[in-house]
Amino acid sequence: LLLIVLGAMTGIPAVATGETVFVDTPQKAAAAVRTARGCAERPTDIVFAPGTYESSGGFTSSLSSLTFEGTDENLDPSNVVLSGKHACRLFYLSGDDITFRNLTVANCRSADDKHGGALCFPSTDGKSCLLENCVFAFNTNVTANGGAVYSQRSLKVIGCIFESNASENASTVSGKQGRGGGLYTQGNSATHVISNCVFKNNTLAVGSGGNGGALYTKAPLTVVDTVFNTNASAWEG
Repeated sequence: LLLIVLGAMTGIPAVATGETVFVDTPQKAAAAVRTARGCAERPTDIVFAPGTYESSGGFTSSLSSLTFEGTDENLDPSNVVLSGKHACRLFYLSGDDITFRNLTVANCRSADDKHGGALCFPSTDGKSCLLENCVFAFNTNVTANGGAVYSQRSLKVIGCIFESNASENASTVSGKQGRGGGLYTQGNSATHVISNCVFKNNTLAVGSGGNGGALYTKAPLTVVDTVFNTNASAWEG
């Protein structure tokens, strides 16, 4: 696999608003990610070629209508890997209409008392996001909710795998006691759908007060054709 390291490259020109950026070099990866962080001109779609893309620093954006997509010819998410190097949460995205498709997001770790070990969609009721044909694996949240993913807006999760993620439940902050080893969902006006997914070997451990080894929700949730296998909680669920 081609190894591409994000976050260390400079001097790449911005791309135009609404453009689809096909990422197959370190330079293109850096340009796409940088413009997605809040520039006036930005791509609508960041399309990753097969490879492993690493970053030890996370990406924060308030932009809407943004898609991160892998382009493996067999649509195999394991061939396009975004890795946090066990050092960071990769994405903190507060915009509307955010999509992740045909990707693996792995090896992320958050310990900043914010939610979502790999990916956080924070408090933005009325907005939506989609996770489709993705794998979330070996992600950890040390101090808050959602070992891999946290969403406080309407979320659709279709054909995804959550495997070996963990919420370590080390926080003493009220409401952040490590709920949802793989996924945590809530939102005052949000509705969530999980369809044709697999949750396996996700864990909730350390201390007490947390719930849901695989997932935890505080909003209406529909689960269809989904497998839960060998998930574990040291407290409840």
